[in-house]
Amino acid sequence: MSHFQPHRHYPMFICRRMLFLALLVTLPLVTSPLVVRAADGTPLTFETDVRPILKAQCFHCHGEGDERRGGLDTRLVRLLRAGGDSGTVIVPGNPDDSLLWQRIEADEMPKGTKKLSADQKAIIRRWIEGGALTARPEPENIAEARFSQEELAHWAWQPVQQPDVPQLDGNTHRTPIDAFIVARLREHGFGHSPEAERHTLIRRVTFAVTGLPPSPAEVDGFLHDDSSDAYDRLVDRLLESPQSGVRWGRHWLDVAGYAETNGGPADDTERAHAWRYRDYVIHAFNANRPVDEFLVEQLAGDELIDGEIDSANPRHRELLTATGNAVKHFQAVEFRWSC
Repeated sequence: MSHFQPHRHYPMFICRRMLFLALLVTLPLVTSPLVVRAADGTPLTFETDVRPILKAQCFHCHGEGDERRGGLDTRLVRLLRAGGDSGTVIVPGNPDDSLLWQRIEADEMPKGTKKLSADQKAIIRRWIEGGALTARPEPENIAEARFSQEELAHWAWQPVQQPDVPQLDGNTHRTPIDAFIVARLREHGFGHSPEAERHTLIRRVTFAVTGLPPSPAEVDGFLHDDSSDAYDRLVDRLLESPQSGVRWGRHWLDVAGYAETNGGPADDTERAHAWRYRDYVIHAFNANRPVDEFLVEQLAGDELIDGEIDSANPRHRELLTATGNAVKHFQAVEFRWSC
């Protein structure tokens, strides 16, 4: 069997591919913070372990709003110790006497139906038992606590860099992306799975790119194609298929809250022109539209129109459609389709 070379880069597709591969590599390695820190003996700290839980569940009522319910601010440990209208809410070393733990354990806090998970509760209890430690001295100015150092260190907020490709021995990778994955696998003592047979490979990539199985003729053609770029051309063909945009555009539609009716138990009325936004997204994916353009068109597509809006202009209609999903019920743009 010949070795297949990677296809050329498609920005939107390759980002999805990298994310998918990263998840495959890291999923077996992920354990809860509680398990990891229990194993290595590292004490829990507010910034690393507890603050993320409180920020997601408590800050909106006890910290970030103009008024703090019960007079309690949960953004810093010293504020938890100061407490609110009911007094201090943590007693370092003694969770059972800590009002914060009592309310969390009884599911009285947070309010509403969404409660803390068992792991989250265990983390907070162990943190209090361990002395309610902080990773560093807390800022005097509460405004400086909006983001912790741990949050600011997240990879998404770091400047884009060109990392050095890991240098590996042996024929273990074919692309720079593979080199990073192999290097991380080796760090944790993992190796490769056996290379897939061609029949399996064409099914995997066809399902991944189009969401549909390959036809018998397509499988047969790939099995009998001995050229060195057989896989390269297979992936190119699949990416050029309109079904590729349907397969991957649906994920964006989910994130964007796309629906063809307005919802509600009483009167689930139809959004007569919602399908236009669906087709816009599919077309954008198939056209490999740059991500920045894709986002700007949806945030302010109407502002990109120079001069008067012309409903007969295809580009004007496309830009209005892009922004339309952010406009409630499409009411602001539907009238234009009746022109």
